[in-house]
Amino acid sequence: MLNQKHDSDLGLFIVRGFLAAEECDRLRFEARSAEASPALVVKRNGVGLDEESRRTQCVSVPVASVAFVHERLMNLKPHLESHYGVRLGSCEKPQFLVYREGDFFVPHQDSGNHSDHPLDVQHREVSVVLFLNDQALHPGPDVFGGGSLTFFDLSETMTWTTCRVRVTGERGSLAAFPSGLFHQVMKIHHGERFTVVSWFPGESSG
Repeated sequence: MLNQKHDSDLGLFIVRGFLAAEECDRLRFEARSAEASPALVVKRNGVGLDEESRRTQCVSVPVASVAFVHERLMNLKPHLESHYGVRLGSCEKPQFLVYREGDFFVPHQDSGNHSDHPLDVQHREVSVVLFLNDQALHPGPDVFGGGSLTFFDLSETMTWTTCRVRVTGERGSLAAFPSGLFHQVMKIHHGERFTVVSWFPGESSG
């Protein structure tokens, strides 16, 4: 059963308690000790490194943990289909990310319809971000400061109140949103931000 899901005018779909605390702690432990490499960004001519746009680490957790998260996300798929009114395919392989002090991701979209974009990026319909630890104002064990997941309303009806929506990271919570929605990860002030990300394509492409 989903725990406290809600949305906003931007189409956000948030589930609190998507993973149990002990599950998050295990995944975070694995991510902290895993081999890491700089996360890449999607460009017109492919995928590459651009630390002016995105600075974070992609970590290689055990295959069993990737499969565990993938299964949980697939169990969520019918709820996402109902919420967004679309048929979805199988989600992409979950990526485990670690943002450390000073890391960030500038405003961007997860999908793009330019012919030079990779096909999986062109077909993305719904993005998901899963938080493995809590966001906190002050430093402490297993928390991070800054690093807000921030969304932008660029519609003609936006106001100063609605143009920016920030989602506070909570251990075990999940945020889903349309892949074409502009969003960013604000700069990390302290601690380490552990998340898992994935994307669902439309059914015809997935």
